[in-house]
Amino acid sequence: MYLLNILFNDFSERISTKSVQSNQKYYKRIFKINSYIEQNYANKITLTTLSKQVHLNPEYLSRFISKNYGMSFYRYLTSVRLNHVQTLITTTDLQILQIAEQTGFANYAQFNKEFKNRFGCLPSRIRQRN
Repeated sequence: MYLLNILFNDFSERISTKSVQSNQKYYKRIFKINSYIEQNYANKITLTTLSKQVHLNPEYLSRFISKNYGMSFYRYLTSVRLNHVQTLITTTDLQILQIAEQTGFANYAQFNKEFKNRFGCLPSRIRQRN
């Protein structure tokens, strides 16, 4: 116990109250972004629409997402949509076109392109495997 106390006191990082408050602000912002996208992925979502929902400038929001998510807004939105696509393809009998429409893809060609980029094959191939 004594050794643990020494290690904690000598090697633990001191975090300022300001730093903790700043982190909490970012976590809340990330939660708001994630929640809005998760609840509205099937609809048309633009960076401007999202920025109004989270009360941030679109340019700042774009930089914030890139920095904290490691990808662009468009890439993150597409990733969320594709996660839902994968679930629907493997758990429902809906037609692929219906799934594309229900998950917010603007057109079938875009849907197929994004799906193939992520999964390495067309959606029909995934459906055949299940």
